[in-house]
Amino acid sequence: MNPRYIPPPLLMPTAPGAGFLAAPMGRPNAAAPAAVEESLDSVLGRMDLDALLDQVARLRASGQGGTVVPLYRRWLASSNRPDRYVAWFNLGVELSVKGDPAGAAQAYQEALTLNSTLIEAQLNLGNALEALGQLDDAMAAWQRALDWLLAQPIARLPLIVVALNNLGRANEDAERYEQAEAFLQRSLQVQPAQPDVLQHWFHLRQKQCRWPAEAPPAGVTPHALRMAISPLAVLAAYDDPAMQMLTSRNFVARKFGKLPTANLSAKRLRGAKQRLRIGYLSGDFCTHAVGLLLPDFLESHDKSRVETFGFCSSPEDGSALRQRLKGAFDHFERIDGLDDAAAAERIAALGIDVLVDLHGLSSGVRPGILALRPAPAQVGWLGYMGPSAMPWIDYWMGDRFVLPEGIDAFYNEKLIRLDHSFLPGDRRRQIGRTPSRTECGLPEHGFVFASFNSTYKLNALHWDGWMRILRRVSDSVFWLLDSNVWATANLRAAASAAGVDPARLIFAPPTTHADHLARLPLADLFLDNYPYNAGSTASDAIWMGLPLLTLSGRTPSSRMGGSLLSAIGMPELITYNPSDYESKAIALAQDREGLRRLRERIARARRESEAFDMQRMARQVEDLFNHIARPIVGVSQKS
Repeated sequence: MNPRYIPPPLLMPTAPGAGFLAAPMGRPNAAAPAAVEESLDSVLGRMDLDALLDQVARLRASGQGGTVVPLYRRWLASSNRPDRYVAWFNLGVELSVKGDPAGAAQAYQEALTLNSTLIEAQLNLGNALEALGQLDDAMAAWQRALDWLLAQPIARLPLIVVALNNLGRANEDAERYEQAEAFLQRSLQVQPAQPDVLQHWFHLRQKQCRWPAEAPPAGVTPHALRMAISPLAVLAAYDDPAMQMLTSRNFVARKFGKLPTANLSAKRLRGAKQRLRIGYLSGDFCTHAVGLLLPDFLESHDKSRVETFGFCSSPEDGSALRQRLKGAFDHFERIDGLDDAAAAERIAALGIDVLVDLHGLSSGVRPGILALRPAPAQVGWLGYMGPSAMPWIDYWMGDRFVLPEGIDAFYNEKLIRLDHSFLPGDRRRQIGRTPSRTECGLPEHGFVFASFNSTYKLNALHWDGWMRILRRVSDSVFWLLDSNVWATANLRAAASAAGVDPARLIFAPPTTHADHLARLPLADLFLDNYPYNAGSTASDAIWMGLPLLTLSGRTPSSRMGGSLLSAIGMPELITYNPSDYESKAIALAQDREGLRRLRERIARARRESEAFDMQRMARQVEDLFNHIARPIVGVSQKS
């Protein structure tokens, strides 16, 4: 998740003026005589700043806010007053609000040319440059503002916080995690009570494997930090359903509590014999963990029973997977250019019976659409492995293993359970050329443990267990993702502190999904993470014949590996406490013949198991959705 924590652009305070125009000014009338135009310009040229601001206020009060930009432009063209930097600044704000970042950036530059100490303009210039995709220039603008502010004898703390937060967020977006954390740490020293900043600060530490991630910065209590952690981050930190529920509720109240709500589908009717209309809402119809799982399942829908719609805000990444996902739907609509209300109206107008949200509380979610209830039944699936706490999600779809008995009490959604794993599997994954161990930096002989989870999922407690396994299996190495330089350095240091030679950690560079699949069989055993198991990564490992050892806990996020292993009939690879997990890993490493037999069973499961039978899964989902879709009456909707 990456919610912004920048305050809106600041308008300069306006003071009531003595003079004003007798009639509101609008756009120049092309048909007006030149003499009239000259007269208006002459009046504008004599107008002082107070009169201009007074006239702007009058235009707004009379509902003519659209004429404010032309008024500012004409006044600036007619005036030589030294205080016109205020008008340039306000023009920049107006243009920013209207979605013209290039015009806004030019206006802020003009304001700064006239008054280089107008730090609000420097801060907003950074916002405009960021909107133009010029991130380095934006950060330079914010750094100039910060340097100037820190040099003043009287600290302007609110603006210092804005500059620090902008720099922290931008560095996070640029994946400069250490710098981002440092800026946010300084912001928290100035103003500790910033839940959004704490949320990002904590997750940045997770991404860098800077442990303990939960050690609060100075001035912040452990409770305040815990209440600020994002729902995604908490899945990797606590195997506690109550904690996950509390975090989600707190996050939703803080972030989404003021969203407008409605029930756009309330009056819609669906005929009992009409095909079920299923809409899938996502920003991940691309090369993303969710997108990688979906295509075979979507292609397996029975089009005589259901009609499928993809509502997409994903980037066009140019991949074959992207094209395949687009083609899997009966109808595919981009909604990234629509605001939430327009997108919800469009979904409702298409008569969607069941809207499936594929985000939950993960990055890219559009709760403003869901809050308007464009479909009578709204279901969460795949994208987030915990309670969403969004009151507009009616159901969450899992399976009988990933949703253990008793977990229902910690979900606001009603839980629906598939008979087999809730994780779909693509039987047409593209696989690259198989490399050698030497090409991947692995020893030709010896045992290769692997874990390719995102670094934010790792934690000190489970890491210590992995290091105990390595110490017991002396000829082994541990193969991990080289996600970022800070995590790699910190993991090497953590290995050394645990008495393991850091050279036994082998870091795999980023590559394409096809090439990643091709290298997976080089490992001997995949060690799943805990408490946030692998999802699509686990599916990839099993598909490529790599045995996976998992530790299943109390929460759905800690039971994904077990869900897959149960579905392929290999429960002996599921453990339920750290001691058994470590013992099993060591025993498997010492039983090469046993591992060979496991690989043979996985190969058979890939061909025969219902875990990869997407037609069967699609039929069951269709049956469940037909059951929950409401209302069903004898009058069909026309669309």
